[in-house]
Amino acid sequence: MRYFLFLLAALAGAAPAMAENRAVVIGNADYRNAPDLAGSDTAALAAVIRKAGFVTAEGVDLPSEQLRQVLDLLARDDLEPGARVVMLSGRFLNDGSETWYMGTEAQRSGPLGAGAQGVPLGLITQLMANRDAVLLLGTDQQDMPHDQGLTSGIGPMSNAEGVSVVTGSPEAVARALRELAAGRSVARALSVGQGVELLLGGDPQMVPVRPMPAGQEDQPSAPDRSAWAEAAALDTIKAWSTYLERFPMGSFATAARERRAALRLQEQPQVASTLQLAPADQLEIQRALARLGLEPGPLDGRIGVQTREALRDWQRRNRADPTGELTVPQLAELRRQVAALGEPGGKQDRDFWERSGARGGIERLRNYLRRYPEGLFAIDARRQLASSGQHPLLQPRASGDSTTFRWARRQDSAAAYQQYLDRFPQGAHVAEARLRHDNLLATTRAAQQEEAALGLNATTRMLIETRLDRAKLVPGEVDGRFTDDTREALRRYQAVHNLRVTGYVSRQTLNALLAEPETEGARQ
Repeated sequence: MRYFLFLLAALAGAAPAMAENRAVVIGNADYRNAPDLAGSDTAALAAVIRKAGFVTAEGVDLPSEQLRQVLDLLARDDLEPGARVVMLSGRFLNDGSETWYMGTEAQRSGPLGAGAQGVPLGLITQLMANRDAVLLLGTDQQDMPHDQGLTSGIGPMSNAEGVSVVTGSPEAVARALRELAAGRSVARALSVGQGVELLLGGDPQMVPVRPMPAGQEDQPSAPDRSAWAEAAALDTIKAWSTYLERFPMGSFATAARERRAALRLQEQPQVASTLQLAPADQLEIQRALARLGLEPGPLDGRIGVQTREALRDWQRRNRADPTGELTVPQLAELRRQVAALGEPGGKQDRDFWERSGARGGIERLRNYLRRYPEGLFAIDARRQLASSGQHPLLQPRASGDSTTFRWARRQDSAAAYQQYLDRFPQGAHVAEARLRHDNLLATTRAAQQEEAALGLNATTRMLIETRLDRAKLVPGEVDGRFTDDTREALRRYQAVHNLRVTGYVSRQTLNALLAEPETEGARQ
């Protein structure tokens, strides 16, 4: 009866919402056949407008096909249309009457080719018309290669009812977007944007982003409520997993995880534990799981639902049947692993390193990291793996001294600078590359601490691995355990998404990964 009432409350909370505000934020900076642009923090900008109550789609460095997928949010049915805010940063081509926002794969072309490699702004403004809408376009003065009949940049545009079009540098339109997200008018955004201008249309006093009513800032969105109601109606492990896949940080995420854990526990056979554990022993197990990077819940000496979930994670990590019940040999292994963490001087760690990673070679380095993923030599092992040439996505596109250094500087990772140093030991930029390389190695520990501060639980870690796997970045087994394969996949993801390449999950990397839907590069 209690859960039935809980279900009714959930369904009641899924009533139709007010008008739906929608936003699209895309930052294209790394073009294959054109000069790069200054990048903007697309994930942070999307988070700002999303926090203001907008259903948001976003993407970074998207080719034309993915541009259309992200912008599809504007074309979807909306029974009660709300405000629209779109920011497109990148390169544009125009023929004097139409302007196209170009995908990152765009090649030199004429008017016909521009339509295949870009998205027409006329269509975008048409989809935004008849609403409180602002289209922000960020670009610079560098040339986008083109044939006769086209011109680089943003050309004349036709008025669309209710749409203000703001142009400027990528940094300037980013500042203007933040002003709009704060609930300020278009005129205010123009005055603070420093370098933006109103290209056409709209009321400068318009305020497209209305402040949310007091006390409503954290209310769930309509899609969140709808997905929650659907999961509650089915009340199965699969249904709750589907909800969490769509809304890992949703308003009901905690309750969904608790309900899923309870259902999983009910499915486990009711067998007697092979261990008769006193409260002190149960507390020891909880502390051991916590030291190994798992999340057993409160350290209260009572093995409950959360502790059993952590036990299952540990069992999966150790290739055992994930029952949530420890056997006597498993308890001994758990204690051995914890004891290994506290070895005086890390003797076993050092001995194993001398027998494996210190000799070099991909397999020896991998073997070391499998045994000691956070060992004394883990940073060095990961650096060698990242710079070993095994990962094509981490390779620069150009082979010359200066172009390779510019690539390394844009990636700004120790692995990238190491590749430059390995390829050009007498290069013109060796001193600067070596200094930056050494400084980045010194900050690796800070990256580790940043990831630890996020408090990633097993569910979120598995979601991150799932997104990496969908992107075909080969993170290894999706089991909630960040192995060397996962770290390598994170580096590749960060490299191709213009994120700081560390192999560790930062807040920015987490936001980008959680924003990835079924099709990479878009979120709704």
